[in-house]
Amino acid sequence: MLNQYTFCIGRRFFLVAMCLTFNLHVHAAQLLSFEGKATDPDSSALLYTESHQIILDDAGHYLSAHVSYRYPNGDVFAEKTLDYSKDALAPDLSFYDKRKNEHTYVTLNFESNDLKVLVENAKGKQETNVKLDEPLVVVDAGFDRLIDSQWDTVKKDKELKFSFLAITRAQLINFEVVELTTNETSTFLELHPRNFFINILVDPIALEYDNKTHRLVSFEGLTNIEQFIDGEGTEENYVARIEYSYQPLKPFVPAAISTEITQ
Repeated sequence: MLNQYTFCIGRRFFLVAMCLTFNLHVHAAQLLSFEGKATDPDSSALLYTESHQIILDDAGHYLSAHVSYRYPNGDVFAEKTLDYSKDALAPDLSFYDKRKNEHTYVTLNFESNDLKVLVENAKGKQETNVKLDEPLVVVDAGFDRLIDSQWDTVKKDKELKFSFLAITRAQLINFEVVELTTNETSTFLELHPRNFFINILVDPIALEYDNKTHRLVSFEGLTNIEQFIDGEGTEENYVARIEYSYQPLKPFVPAAISTEITQ
């Protein structure tokens, strides 16, 4: 599984992962679908799109998610699944980047009180265990669940401190989210590292959330998607503005979700 991955294997992995999720979450009731369009902040050129499909239970809690990443020509270059069954803030993650044929996994282990970060590609396999030695730990899109669950606290205190897993570094980074302003429809937040030296090197991330639904409306800053130029990775992620549009909730049907990457 280390050196001879094919796109077909990647596709099969996601099919299996989603089937396991369906079996675990027999009370799934609703499907939330939405799209994010990532554009260059300066030129407004479309960089890529994100297609999100979230499985919710009867109460509207997140159970699992599948995300497809597409270039402007429609080609899928990466896919991600999230399983929120263990922890809504730190979901188990599986990410497959077709461009470099690389799998990344993050798994929460309560017994050892850590997060296992596993990266597998043509170079081999690298596994790191990250101790959960911070009170509030967030993984990937668990950040949205954090904002939703702590909405009243953010609105009251105007700030919230937490630790975010930097997957490529396999370490926890202390972050702070601060309310900048609000109006009748939206709340505008800023996300930045609490470490002084990291903070001066990384621009803050600007976020807009809907006041009624607590859903993310827009994101601007450093993304989690590596930028490729002429088919080669740059080891630097896109800086983008992402605007999200949501479809009405639908009854959940397993056949409605499928993976996109094929051989």
